[in-house]
Amino acid sequence: IQKINTPIKSIIDVGAFPGVLASVVRNLFKIDAEYLGIGLGFSKEFKEQMSNLNVKIFETDIDPFFIEPKECKQWPIKNADVCFLTDVIEHLTNPIFCLDQINKSLKVGGHLILTTDNISCLGYVYKMMRSGTSPNVHPLDSSIFYKGDWRPHFREYSKDELLFYLNYCGFNV
Repeated sequence: IQKINTPIKSIIDVGAFPGVLASVVRNLFKIDAEYLGIGLGFSKEFKEQMSNLNVKIFETDIDPFFIEPKECKQWPIKNADVCFLTDVIEHLTNPIFCLDQINKSLKVGGHLILTTDNISCLGYVYKMMRSGTSPNVHPLDSSIFYKGDWRPHFREYSKDELLFYLNYCGFNV
């Protein structure tokens, strides 16, 4: 956030629960931007907590390829300066829809801040070599069978896979 050279007037937080980023933006960075949290299954207490931080909550599914998706609504924000997608992409059965929605919601020159585990890091490679098993979630524990609002990991990505999806969806990395 500190490296962004332009004023931040609007923020999208995809997968906003548990609200840590909103608190950091408001309390640590003292940014009073329009803030929209996107996700599913937000409790009344969480909505109140976000309201106290002046964060609007928008419930919609971001993964229409999930085994039983909820309603996918049009995001109510355009020309956002920043979008957080932190530790979310690994939960999606197909990240293209979500990345396209983010791209449509960001202004030209807007910033996507994305974090996720890296399947090609030394720890994962060592675990695969030692155990002979994939670091990806077993299919029985994955989004292939789970049907609730909270979504388990679907798969882990390597850097080159993320770059492919981001470039495919129109992002400059």
